[in-house]
Amino acid sequence: MSASASQSDQRTNNTQTTVQGGSGTTITGVQGNFNDPALQLGTVQALSDVVKAVLAETAGEGADVVCEMSGVPSALHQAFAAVRMGGRVQLLGIPDGMVPMDFANEIIFKGITVYGVIGRKMYQTWHQMRRFLIGGQFDPRPVITHKFPLPKIDDALAAIRSGDAGKVILEIA
Repeated sequence: MSASASQSDQRTNNTQTTVQGGSGTTITGVQGNFNDPALQLGTVQALSDVVKAVLAETAGEGADVVCEMSGVPSALHQAFAAVRMGGRVQLLGIPDGMVPMDFANEIIFKGITVYGVIGRKMYQTWHQMRRFLIGGQFDPRPVITHKFPLPKIDDALAAIRSGDAGKVILEIA
């Protein structure tokens, strides 16, 4: 459940899941420009109606774990709808403001655990990704959509804000 600025982070997480023995990843987003690169990186499927697809794939049970990485209110509600009873929702995206929630039906009656992820294992995951890169287990090129020289940082930020960017590279030298 992802929006543009976080889609490439989700692709990176898919690679980590696959390399570490996970069974696969399904992604969704509010914009459709991520499907091809995500599928190139081993995503099982890219969807527009993730809740319907997840419930169909799991015989109506729902996903064990849902990572919501955008903070978009509709994606937050999808995350809670797609998770199974007793499952986990990991929240990584930052909403722009308050998000109304039906706590009783979306969380309490489903008995789910909600984690707010703040990056406390940031350095550990950097080292882990470095090993994946060096070992040839992950090629980041499909998620790099833009490259800018450092003096063009305003253009780089505009690309990110437009919702059309995956990972943006600032070239310092």
